[in-house]
Amino acid sequence: MYRGSSFLTRKDYTVHAGAIVILLGYRDLKRLPVAGLRDEEIRNRVIKLGDALKEHYDGVAADVSSRSAAKVMLGTLACCPAYDRYFMVCERELGVKKRGFGGRSLADLGEICDQNADALAGFRESLGGTAGHRCPDMKALDLLLWYIGWRRTA
Repeated sequence: MYRGSSFLTRKDYTVHAGAIVILLGYRDLKRLPVAGLRDEEIRNRVIKLGDALKEHYDGVAADVSSRSAAKVMLGTLACCPAYDRYFMVCERELGVKKRGFGGRSLADLGEICDQNADALAGFRESLGGTAGHRCPDMKALDLLLWYIGWRRTA
């Protein structure tokens, strides 16, 4: 989950104690289905969680971005995509009006996924799973858009 440029690679596990407390308050978002992005109240909770995590990690390092918070959210609750470079390349191609972690982007992604639900479900199923564990919707969405973005820039 962490790359060499991530601020988290320069810290030990204790920096996450406050984040864990924050995440426990948002357990209802765990494995959020992509369809949930169409609900404004749910989107607002995802944004609020991202803001709380960003604020927590801002106290740890100066170079924390909303994308860093989104990566933590994907890795822990699977409630939003990670918004990395290639993901955002694909967002642009899909016509997402306001790219990057935020309410408008999440709403646009919810609509796009609703229009392409069968394709996303097929992709998620192609990922398989072990012992009855299915890839969460947001992880599948993140992987698919990342891959498309990566292919476009290769």
